[in-house]
Amino acid sequence: MRAILVFVHIIIAYVLLRGWPEALPMWLRAALALIVIMLALPLREKKNTAHPRKLLTCLRKPHWMDFLYIGAVIVVIELLLLSVFTIFPKEAENLAIDLHSWVKSTDSQEEEQGTPDELSTSENGNWLWDNHSQRPLANRSSKQPKNRPDIFVDLLSPENTKRLKRTQIYIKSFSLDYFDGTRWAIHQPTKFTIDKGNSEKLQISSKIIENFPTYTCRVTQTFHNDGQNVFCSIHNPLNSQISSLTKVNTDTYLLPQLPTGDSSYNYLATSQPLNLNAILKLDSTFLPAKPPTINSVYLSKVPDYQLQQNIANLANTIPSDLGTSETLLQIRKLIRKQSSYSLNIKNPQQLNPLDNFLFHERKGYCEHFATATALLCREHGIPSRISYGWTGGKHFVDSNLFVFLAKNAHAWTEIYLVGYGWVIFDTTPPSHIQTNQDSDEPAPANLGDKYSYEVYDLDSELGDYSKESPAWKIPAMILCIGALFTTLILLLRRISTSPRANATSGHLPASPPKYLSLFEKLCSRLGHHYCKGTTLAHNINAIKTKTEAVNQEDLDDLLDYHYNITYRDAPIDKSVESKILKSLRQSLASCET
Repeated sequence: MRAILVFVHIIIAYVLLRGWPEALPMWLRAALALIVIMLALPLREKKNTAHPRKLLTCLRKPHWMDFLYIGAVIVVIELLLLSVFTIFPKEAENLAIDLHSWVKSTDSQEEEQGTPDELSTSENGNWLWDNHSQRPLANRSSKQPKNRPDIFVDLLSPENTKRLKRTQIYIKSFSLDYFDGTRWAIHQPTKFTIDKGNSEKLQISSKIIENFPTYTCRVTQTFHNDGQNVFCSIHNPLNSQISSLTKVNTDTYLLPQLPTGDSSYNYLATSQPLNLNAILKLDSTFLPAKPPTINSVYLSKVPDYQLQQNIANLANTIPSDLGTSETLLQIRKLIRKQSSYSLNIKNPQQLNPLDNFLFHERKGYCEHFATATALLCREHGIPSRISYGWTGGKHFVDSNLFVFLAKNAHAWTEIYLVGYGWVIFDTTPPSHIQTNQDSDEPAPANLGDKYSYEVYDLDSELGDYSKESPAWKIPAMILCIGALFTTLILLLRRISTSPRANATSGHLPASPPKYLSLFEKLCSRLGHHYCKGTTLAHNINAIKTKTEAVNQEDLDDLLDYHYNITYRDAPIDKSVESKILKSLRQSLASCET
């Protein structure tokens, strides 16, 4: 049994050293592996010439439940240690972020808020890019999409809803145009305000494409005092009834500050979504725009020479003499063949995220697919950028309301085509793109409440992500399972062993045998006080020195028998007990006479 436990410890140490759990640094995993190995080493006490034995050796023959109990306790302790080093730090970090956000929210809303150097994970914030207008591409990831509502869209008429639901719905938030190999950025950030003045609507784009429908919708989204509030609409907005917008990049606008007391934005927007799939059904002879028609940043290369060479070599597998439409179809086919979709990215070698996605681990999610697609398009002279927003969502049929959650967040590539402008070119595998879901439930009335939709059954992106749990739930569950498992082992051990094996810490049976009661009575008759805290041997020696009226051989037999069944796991012998009881009764009778 000990060999098996040592083998299990070695396996655990090996797993730790091989890189699990990934959230821990190598030095901490090595320390844990060393602790596990030390637990498997035999512990010995100092040599005792009188009673040489191992420290963990039992005085009685071990029962199989003893080994099971010790092994269970060791496993539970190790699980708790792993949870302390893996789960608790993350939950503590989230708790610190929540506390920091709560403290900041108590400040005046008029106080100017600075953006962080890195993207924040705070639920109260909405950081889409950092102080340098940059957004890093994930190097490693273990994403679990959440059910937090982000935006609400009402298409106002059932006819528009039916027409739009025949295609993939894309709600756009913002676009980034420059990629330096590890992060996307706004190449030339601007900050000027446009307003509608005396006009009924604020004009965003005047270009309307024939044969493509337009949609007017009402958008409701939460206001983030601590974050970036971006104008959102169905792809390719034309105009809006909002009073003013601040332009920070092409097709990216910040919403105005809300009046004190308001918690959400509510505005109308008209859009004409353009998707490559829809364009291919009507026109396959389109061409990409060329400089100086369009800013050259949309054709820029990656500064990393080796990465750029690898991307160019991959792009060269597509013939250069194909038409634009065929080239785009080949790019989509190549990307889906080259890499697979996954929300869990290990990147054990800490490679460049795009290099890891395309040529090494070859796994990633929508942002990786969109990035790779944009760069391959640029290699073939097709201007491209990356856009962020939502797709899919949940449609409440009775109220004609669409709800888009944090788990519906999506990124896709946009390409610039002559006569059309910016067009959606999504290469994420269709099985991993959110699709719209209908619900017959009534939509909640308060759209400004950020968490008003979490009471509904909202399915996750891949069907294997559950609703977000409180920060304390996972550690508490581990502790409860450990306590339940330990209690069950203790009960099984108690049931499976004899009553006399379930001795107290003084090695006395739970219910003292009759011969001990008679011996205690004999001590009382002889004037000796039998103390419960003393051993049987101590009291027998006291009786021997106090009187010679009791047969000392009988007392020795009593001591040997009691110690054999109590400490040496000897079987109970009724005939020996009967003989001892008879001797004690005779001694009691002689004391009375």
